[in-house]
Order: sequence, then C-alpha cells, then structure tokens
Amino acid sequence: MADAKNQLQKFLYEFQLVNGLNLINFDNLEKLIETGFNSNPDVYSIVTYLANLYLSVPKKPFRKIGNKLEEITDPNIVAIVNKANKTETLKQFERLRYTFYLVTGNSFVYAPRYLVGNNKGQLTDIGRIVMPSQYTEIISGGWMQPIKGYIINFNFTTQNIPVEEVIHIKMVNLKYLNGDNLYGMSPIRTAALVIQAQNGGYEAMASTLKRGFPSGILTSEDEQDTTGEQALERANILKKIWKRFYGKAKNSGEPIITTGAKRWIEMGFKNFKELQIIESSQHGLRVLCNIYQCPSLILNDIAGTTFNNQGEVRKAVYTNRIIPDCDMFDEVDNINIWSNYGFEVYSDYTGIPELQKNKKETADILNGAQNAGALLTAGEVRKALDIDIPKNPVMDEIFIPMGRQPINQVLNPDVETTLKQLGIEHYIK
Repeated sequence: MADAKNQLQKFLYEFQLVNGLNLINFDNLEKLIETGFNSNPDVYSIVTYLANLYLSVPKKPFRKIGNKLEEITDPNIVAIVNKANKTETLKQFERLRYTFYLVTGNSFVYAPRYLVGNNKGQLTDIGRIVMPSQYTEIISGGWMQPIKGYIINFNFTTQNIPVEEVIHIKMVNLKYLNGDNLYGMSPIRTAALVIQAQNGGYEAMASTLKRGFPSGILTSEDEQDTTGEQALERANILKKIWKRFYGKAKNSGEPIITTGAKRWIEMGFKNFKELQIIESSQHGLRVLCNIYQCPSLILNDIAGTTFNNQGEVRKAVYTNRIIPDCDMFDEVDNINIWSNYGFEVYSDYTGIPELQKNKKETADILNGAQNAGALLTAGEVRKALDIDIPKNPVMDEIFIPMGRQPINQVLNPDVETTLKQLGIEHYIK
C-alpha cells in the first residue's frame, strides 16, 4: 500500500517550496552572532554559563532490562560514547554544539552513518562534527520532502549533504512563510532591540571616554553674542583652543576658560548616570536572563533576584533550562544514533550536588511524619534518605516514637517481657 499523502504538508508548502531550492534563513544568523554573542558581554556570559552547566552533566550508556535502565560499564562501549571525532573530545564537541543552539536556535551536526552491513546506522570513522549554523542552509525537495538535504553556503561550496547525514535540533519557530519554520528561531532575534540598546550604550561610553570633552566653559559675564565675521572668528578661535588643549581623552573634564568676569556654562552631561546607560544595561541583562530561563543572579545582579544563594540559582537553571535541553538532545541522539548500537545514552544527574535531595530537610519531614502518626518502616526511611537498605527483616518492621522500638514488641501482651526489654527491672506488680 502506498504511503498516504500528507495533506497538511501539501497545504503548507505546495506553492512555497521548490525541489532543489535553497531555503534562506531570514534571521541573518551571522549578524546575530556578531551583534549578540561576539559583541554583547551579557549574551556571551549567559551562554557560556549555561554551556558550562550543560557540560557538567555526563552522558552515560544504558541498556534497558525490563522497565529499568542498567548502566553499561564496558570500556569499549564507553569509549564509543565519549568519542566525538578525530580532532575533538566529547566535551569540546558538546560545548560547540550547545553554544550554537543557544545563540542561533539551531544545532546542526554532520553525522554520516553506514547505510548497509552489520554496522548499518552506526557512525562512520568520521564521527560527529558540528556544522556552522550561520552558513548551513536547507535544500528543499518540494512539499513532499520539505527537507531533502543541506548545504554549507560558505566559500562557494555547492555540494549537498544528504538529510540522512545531518542531525538538526531547533528551537520553536512560528513563522511558516517560505518554510521559515524548518529553521529554529534564535533567542537573540527576540532580544534584538535590547541588545542594540545595550551595545549602543557601551559604544557611547567608550567613544566619550576615548574622545574626551570639557565639562563646561568658564566665560565672561558681560560677553554678548555677536554676529557676522566677529562671531565666526571667535568660533574658530574656540575651535582651535578645543583641539589643542581639550581634544584628547587625557584632558577630559577640563573646563574652557576665557577672560573677564566669569560665569559657568555646563556642557554635555555630568556623568554617565544621566544617560541611564548603567540602568539600561541592567534592564537588558534581566530581559536576556528571562529569555534564557535563568535568574539574573548568575551575573551578580543581586537587586534583580529573589534567590538567596548560588546553590538555589544553579538548581533553578538546571531545572528550567539544562535538564529539558539535555533530555531533548538525548532523545534525538538515541533515535538517530545510539539505538543502532543496541544501547541508549542518557544524561546522568546523580553527580550534580544541587539536584540531590536535602537529606536534613527530608529527615526532619520524616521525623515530623513519624511523630504525627505516620508509621514507617526502617527500610522506607532509609530509601527516602537515599541510604542503602541492608537485607535484614528488621528493615520491614514499623517503628513508632517510643524509644524506637519495633511495634510488635510494644504491643506484646507479656508485660514483664516488654518491661524487661525496655530496661525496667524494679517495679510494683
């Protein structure tokens, strides 16, 4: 039976996509990289911070046994997982891959795989290589095959890369015109005006400090405005004085002084605060942090956060940003690569301190529950605290808060035996 036609795909792309046509990414990723990641310190700092946290989560191979995952420690399999390509370590590969994803909204990975034989679907000796998102374009096969392949539009490259050799992970893009949705949308595009305002403020500060300017003019009180040649001559004199004595950064802030009784004419602004450059930069930082789902405290913005310490901040970033991204990347890689090896690779969060249970807090909760009448076994308490449970029948006993005795002993009808077990030897019968 022939495959059914995808009617929705036909409606969306029939008159927009042409077989063999390069789909242009209208976000202009090269410009976004230059103005954002390369020129804006906040974007660079946020992306670098997130990439470091992403790299702190190790990737480990697992094999499904029933409903459980069992970690694979075979060094040969671990070596396959930890190898990216011939020139990069896994961490170098993952850092570049994730950075492109955060900055451009797209992660393209060149991953050629064997098409036939016992190793079908497995990576060739080339391994996995990150493709530059700003130069990667989609080749359409028309509405029946929206993505036919890819091309690196750089240095007059014309050779297509088959779709089967590329792993593309993208952020959400709600623009469907001309197949825009087939690319991810860069977060920097959303914050373009904020980044432009920040960069403009930094440029104004740098330009002003480099150029230098007088703080004002100290001039004669009785000096009157004049017109004609006299005004032009005086203007030229002032211009020469300015260039000679005040036109360098080292003379910034020096007032211009003229003769006669004096009055002060302020020039420019008193300081950068009047231009609200700092305030604008702080506002931009908070907007960018919101876009990337991380508290602004990661960049030392104490006033703009409700978190008490860096541990809480990192936990929030892991929960809101890193874990969802890791899980998504793992899912895509398992479908495209690792399932062909007979195992799967998952991010292991057990070594991340901020994601582990607060055992003191858990113990306090358990103790309160016990005192309130929630009878728990020793095994249940140890499990809640992530403590190994020894193979001992007493671990299945329910304890109550009476000297921490097993409940079957407390309910023993033999009073003498119970009192003896409690250490009471002298009593009135």
